[in-house]
Amino acid sequence: MAHIGHARRCRHGPADRERAKRFGFIAVQGDASDDEVLAAVNIDRAAALIVAAGRDDASILIVLSAGALVPALPIAVSIPAIDNEDIAYHAGATTVVNPVTVTGRLLAQATRNPPPA
Repeated sequence: MAHIGHARRCRHGPADRERAKRFGFIAVQGDASDDEVLAAVNIDRAAALIVAAGRDDASILIVLSAGALVPALPIAVSIPAIDNEDIAYHAGATTVVNPVTVTGRLLAQATRNPPPA
């Protein structure tokens, strides 16, 4: 799912798009790497882009597409494969988050500062 400012690219049906619209999102169905879809959600007015497509190749393509349209746009992307982190940065991501690394850090932190019983 890609959030673009107050926009949201939905992969689900019309009911989900309508629900997103009720929450103030611009909701469209389409490929978030497609220039027309990015234009439809006003990518040029977005404060930032968060990409979590679920697959590294899809996420990197979205980063490339959005970055080509709005070069100064801050883009944060979730990249599960450590080997693809540098590729995401080279594609134009300003922040790359590896969910496995983040989870490991959170778990390690939890062992140092366990919640009170």
